[in-house]
Parts: sequence; structure tokens; C-alpha cells
Amino acid sequence: EFGFSGFSPQTATTAYLLLICQSVVMAFKEQGFWGKRQVRILLLALLVLSIFLTGKRMAAAISIVLLVLYVYISSSRNAHIKIIVLSLLAIGSYFIIQFFLENSQQYSDSVFLRRFVTSYYSASGGDDISSGRNVLYQKALFYFEQEPIFGIGANNYSKISGMGTAIHNTYLQVLCEEGILRFPLFIIPLVLIFIKTIKEVLNNRIVIGRSFLLLSLFLQIVFILYSFTGNTIINYSNFVLYFMGVGFFTYAISSKYQKQ
Repeated sequence: EFGFSGFSPQTATTAYLLLICQSVVMAFKEQGFWGKRQVRILLLALLVLSIFLTGKRMAAAISIVLLVLYVYISSSRNAHIKIIVLSLLAIGSYFIIQFFLENSQQYSDSVFLRRFVTSYYSASGGDDISSGRNVLYQKALFYFEQEPIFGIGANNYSKISGMGTAIHNTYLQVLCEEGILRFPLFIIPLVLIFIKTIKEVLNNRIVIGRSFLLLSLFLQIVFILYSFTGNTIINYSNFVLYFMGVGFFTYAISSKYQKQ
């Protein structure tokens, strides 16, 4: 009932923590940190497997995004090589997905893929695969239409709606509760810091704090993507880890200027 991985019936919490562990292993990829290269690969394989076993679809998608980005960053600095790597990853992913869709019925009893097979057939039949989130979203949009400028007030959705839970979409939560005047105060810093982090990673000018810069990028990606289906500003572990990621970015930038 609660998935096959982790130490808690809260599989979303387990999946999120495993994503953080994956981020750490990939960011501190220097051979001297983890020991032999094979140890790092084994750790990554176990973490990705564990994330899939939680049955959390968004977490599994984020895990794949992190892996693709990791392979891209770890490949040669030559732009042509990076393009080839991305193309091969895209082609490989396409054939894997096609194979899964064509043979999905064979994996309906698989511990590893059961949740994903069920979701695929539910979506094909026009059923709701959002685990009830659509109802939450519709109510949030209704309340936003009532108070579009200033919103209904922080933390008021669960009280007013009677749903007993947050919206499970951070962006919609902020928009509904804070309104269009205050929504930019949340989204603009989020986007600007993320863009700046990507630029610094691609420029490759940071040497001293590069591992922390990579960790910052991965933590930001986890937070930003998980915010589409999770309560990342309600659950302390989510937004505290995000702000730690921003702190790592600040440290990496300061290391660059100290070197200069």
C-alpha cells in the first residue's frame, strides 16, 4: 500500500529525501570524495531504484531529469560532444518509453513498474491520475477568482475549502492565497536565482565551490519541479533544503570572487 522503499508510510517524504541524496552524490562527483568511481555509480543506481520503488511518479521524473543533466555536465566541455550526448539520451529515452507503452500490460504486476502502468491505463481511459489533486486545483482556482488581487490569505485554503489539506501545487497555492500582486514576489527570485545558477555552471568559472554550485542547481531543480505536485512551502523539509541550496550558490559565487 505504501510502496516498497523507505522508512515511512509518507512515500512522498521518502522520495524527496532520496532525491536530495541523489543530488549530493552527483554534485560531489570527484573520485576522491566517494572513493572509487564504481562506488559512486552503485550509489546512484541504488538511489534511482529506491526512488522508483516509492511509486511517486513526479519523483521518478525528477530523478531522470537530474541524471540527464548530470551526464550532460559530466561529459566533455566541447559543445558538439554535449549536443551528441543529449541527442543520444533523447533517442534512447524515446525507445525506452515506446517499449514500455507497447509492453505495459506485461508489467502490471511488477513491483517496480506497477504504479506507472496503472497511471498509463488510467490516463488512456480518461480517468483522473492526479490522485485527487484536480479537485484541489479547481477549488483553488475558484477562490482565486473570488480574490484575484490580494488572495484569500496565507494558509487559508485548507481552512476555507474544508479539504483538510493544501493544494499540492505550490505555484497555485501562492497564487490563490497571495493574489497576483504578491505572486511575483515568490516567482521572480525563484527564476532569477535558478537562471544565474545555470549560467555559472555552464560558464565553468567556479573551481573552489563547484561541487556546492552543482548541489545548489540540483536542489533548486528538485524544489521547482516538485512544486508542481507537492506542498513544498508547507513541508519544512522541502523549502529549508531549497534555501540551503541558495546558500550553497552564494558560497560558490563568493569563492569565485575570492579567487579573483
